[in-house]
Amino acid sequence: MGNSAIDHSHTNPSSDRTWADFWAVQRGWKGDVQLANSDHYSFTDLEVILPQLGLPNTVVAQLIGAGDPVISVRTQNTTIQRFLDTFVR
Repeated sequence: MGNSAIDHSHTNPSSDRTWADFWAVQRGWKGDVQLANSDHYSFTDLEVILPQLGLPNTVVAQLIGAGDPVISVRTQNTTIQRFLDTFVR
């Protein structure tokens, strides 16, 4: 998955405890990936849009994290493609 480290948020003690509780009761296949230096909105269109708006880096980092948007989008696309290849095709 590119050069980004993976932090499984359902086992990360600094994550919201409700995610671990939710994760524990799910049935069937599930995947949990968090890119290093990413934040919640890095998994939206803001990953591409915000860096282009000329906002201060601190504002951008608060919303999408400090990771490389190119690596993030590429990793997200690869992950979705692998999921579809595995479970849809």
